Amino acid sequence: MFIDFLCRKCKENNIRVIFENGLNPDTPSSASITNRCIVVNTNWHSKDEVPFQFAHEISHILDGDDCDLSFYHATATRHSKIEYAANTGAIKLVLEYMSLNDISIVGTTFMDTFGIPNVLVNAVEEEVGKYES
Repeated sequence: MFIDFLCRKCKENNIRVIFENGLNPDTPSSASITNRCIVVNTNWHSKDEVPFQFAHEISHILDGDDCDLSFYHATATRHSKIEYAANTGAIKLVLEYMSLNDISIVGTTFMDTFGIPNVLVNAVEEEVGKYES
């Protein structure tokens, strides 16, 4: 299961995870680089997206993003770059999981399976292209 894979990835990288079901359905999951901690909102309004959000937050920490301050001090361009990098990192985690479990990649149809938002179709195509090369 993908969530188990992500939990193992956190344990291997000394990342603490809090699964919280009491948050508002519109409150996104978040990560603190400083505290190496992720809060996953399991009450998110679109349950299918929770695993990818979890992977996205892991990516923030693994990339060493300064996302703790980005919401307050970063320009819109810098914030966008940080989020794009976390999204591509999350896609890479999906691809790693698929590879380890011999799950074949068929175009971008796996986006629905892993709750990857449609706005990321270009990033998915780019990462899958690199992965298949």
